Amino acid sequence: MKNEHINEKEIQQYILAKDDCDINIIEHINHCQKCKAEVELYKLLFAAIKKEPNPVFEFDLVNLVMQQVSEKQNFSFDKYLIAILSGVSIAVISILIYLTNKYFPTLFNGISFIQFSLIAVTILLISIFIYIDMNKNYKDQMNFS
Repeated sequence: MKNEHINEKEIQQYILAKDDCDINIIEHINHCQKCKAEVELYKLLFAAIKKEPNPVFEFDLVNLVMQQVSEKQNFSFDKYLIAILSGVSIAVISILIYLTNKYFPTLFNGISFIQFSLIAVTILLISIFIYIDMNKNYKDQMNFS
């Protein structure tokens, strides 16, 4: 048995989960009148809390939230814009290649295949990282607005 009185946490544990409570705490409560009185006060407090009605909003919370949530658009202008810009870019590059076709055989004579590959891979990786960063920033901005 404990010589000092038990604290509030132990009293709450005794009331809420008596099976998990330490045997010394149970013995102390059974023998100590002050701690028995504290247990009874806590039981009354918990009973009063259970009798309290659940809080109810005085306004329509669902309606307020739904007004702030924008509906997702079925038509995505961004996807069509990207497709159009990609198509125009491919068309312009194709026209330029067709018009400057006579210069292409001698264009890469002064540079080795390894150097060309390193340049191409570097440009590709930088483009991918820039795209990922721009896409991440766009999604972050869309989440906060």
